[in-house]
Amino acid sequence: MTALFSPLNKIWGWALSIVGTLFTDLLAVFFYIGTRAIFDIRVKGLHNFSVSPSTIIAVTHRKNLDEIIVASTLHFRKTLFRPRFRMWFAARDDVFERGFLSTYFQLPRFWGRLMYAINLSPVMAAFRARPISRLTRSKVGNILRDVYRYKGNIALKDILKAQWITKFASLLPSPVNSNLSNTSLKDCISYDYRVLHLQEGGLRMLKSHVSARIRHLLLNKINGQLNCFSNILDKGGILFFTPEDDHSPDGQFGPIRSGIRRIIVMAQADVRILPINITYDSMTVGRMRIHVTIGPEMTNLKRPTKNEFEKLMQIAIIKLGVVNMGHLGSCCLLRAAQKNSDMVSKELLSREIHSQAQKLRSLGLTVDENLVNHRALSKRLDKFIKYCLRRHWLRAGTDGRLTVNRKAVLNFSESVHHDHAIRHSYNELMTHQHAYGIKELEVGPLTSPAQKV
Repeated sequence: MTALFSPLNKIWGWALSIVGTLFTDLLAVFFYIGTRAIFDIRVKGLHNFSVSPSTIIAVTHRKNLDEIIVASTLHFRKTLFRPRFRMWFAARDDVFERGFLSTYFQLPRFWGRLMYAINLSPVMAAFRARPISRLTRSKVGNILRDVYRYKGNIALKDILKAQWITKFASLLPSPVNSNLSNTSLKDCISYDYRVLHLQEGGLRMLKSHVSARIRHLLLNKINGQLNCFSNILDKGGILFFTPEDDHSPDGQFGPIRSGIRRIIVMAQADVRILPINITYDSMTVGRMRIHVTIGPEMTNLKRPTKNEFEKLMQIAIIKLGVVNMGHLGSCCLLRAAQKNSDMVSKELLSREIHSQAQKLRSLGLTVDENLVNHRALSKRLDKFIKYCLRRHWLRAGTDGRLTVNRKAVLNFSESVHHDHAIRHSYNELMTHQHAYGIKELEVGPLTSPAQKV
């Protein structure tokens, strides 16, 4: 009987592989064409991707679109109908948990409760995605699920510190927040407590004896996950990985995950890294331009120390960034607001942005061609100004003059700057410049004497 099932299992595995490959190819074509219908995507350096075995594709982590745009581009242009080089993905572990869609996208109550029952694990497996956990900066939902998995259905008061129970109760509506300390873990990971699941928590919220035990179990779990990825590379697989811990909240390059170096060290193969930077010129109306820049492959990566490796990775990826209108326009508005310039004009903005673009390009940075061509710059600047008018950072005045809303431009009261595109774009520009060893460039006068009020 066993002899009969063995060839059947092989046939079944082969059939699933064929279906999975065709599904991936079809999806890559769909996303490749679809994203280009919506966005103006510019790809540079595609020749640097040699499609060699044991490659880690390391991409900046800016938006949820990163994986869709980059993975579909590489697959469509390089590995379509080549199942041997079909990519594997390292994905955040909560994607594999029931309720991810509802919690992450904060869906309305009816749809949220309905979608909470969906488990994406089979879909993620079809995409060749494997989970990767993290020990620090974990979300509350992840920690509670891990404790429930290892400790069973016990009350929150038995695992959480009192101050965290108080904090969580303040975030929940009535009557869900009543008697929270006696609420069971099973209830707390349900839909009604979804507001807690995306909060920053970590092991520090657990009582010491629970924290020590869960830490040990998590370390074993993470080691197993990293071993899975190193095995993929040893078999010649290509792994898609985002080195940063999470989406950048303020435009700066985030900390490098320690896991990527550990995977390289654990692997027997000579792993290479393909660095990729994706830059969004999002401060515009109409189609957004997105730059995907692929750098030269990095090899001999087992030798550098942890700090050396992380610095190499950061510099390699950041230097691939493209300076765009959002960067230089934000820099100009920020300087105008800081220098108490109440009025600016399109002509002065255009002159300054063009000057800055030329300086940065001469210093080695890659600059969007829209900024160095006067005609293209004028059209792109119009869209930038319209965007700023809609966000009330600028107000239209007489004779083409623009009033700077200093309070709105300089309002960084939020703890993170997800919604303040000026601050985000400015920080991204400074990160690019610092990678090249360039200090902040001085912005020229944006207000003529006749325009001051």
